[in-house]
Amino acid sequence: MEHKKYKINEVAKMHNISKKTLIYYDKIGLFKPQYVDEVNNYRYYDMKELPILKQIVYLKNIGFSLMEIKNLLDNREHDLIIDALTSKDNEIVKEIEKLQETHNSIEHLLNFYKKTKYLDKKDLYKPAVKIFTKRKIFYLRCEEEGSWEEIMLTYRRVLRHLQELNLFSHKEYGTIYLKEGIESGFKRNVGSFISISDKYDIKDETILQEGKYICMYKDGGYYNEDAVKYLLNWIKENGYEVISDIYEYCMIDYTFTKSIEDMISEIQIRVR
Repeated sequence: MEHKKYKINEVAKMHNISKKTLIYYDKIGLFKPQYVDEVNNYRYYDMKELPILKQIVYLKNIGFSLMEIKNLLDNREHDLIIDALTSKDNEIVKEIEKLQETHNSIEHLLNFYKKTKYLDKKDLYKPAVKIFTKRKIFYLRCEEEGSWEEIMLTYRRVLRHLQELNLFSHKEYGTIYLKEGIESGFKRNVGSFISISDKYDIKDETILQEGKYICMYKDGGYYNEDAVKYLLNWIKENGYEVISDIYEYCMIDYTFTKSIEDMISEIQIRVR
């Protein structure tokens, strides 16, 4: 039975592709017309060939290269296409996971920035009790004596360490004052930290236990020993006992201000 022949523009329109694409498919041997008029060079396609083109369009749409498609069509084996589709599906699942992680990071930053935009000078140096669930951080101690420049450099070391582990966190970061410095002085007992996701297991990570924390917003840069001592004194005067290191979370940094004096952090100290 003779099937109707379709011109190249008709086939292109049916499949929402261009004539130029069909000509290229012909050139590389991927999808050839059944007949080419020797006089006018018109290409004609048989109806029975159209399902093949539909398959090409579909496979290309889900991410297969033209050479991969040609290999599948040349061999037409169940196992070959099942393996190819399984491999492609695994790639897509990994991409979805990566996109989901990016989405979660953006959501976290959005919520964080929406919260911090309401902070101002009236909120500073007013200690308050907050309850936190368990959290994770990774920190490194400063190699030199504590200063805001050294804290910034140490934070870069923290980021570099995570990148070497093929990890990157968009979560909160800040300064850590080690508890041992309460008596001996913080100059050699400070460092930088970054919060990390619970799903990561990193050697030398630190768990911030759930419980009651005395918190206080402060202005200034990444390192302010006077503000820490002010809060420690308030804690002592109000009958609390310090049972953790001291964490200073940066809330408003150079993303929103060019002045160190206008930066705002929140000091958090676990107590009982």
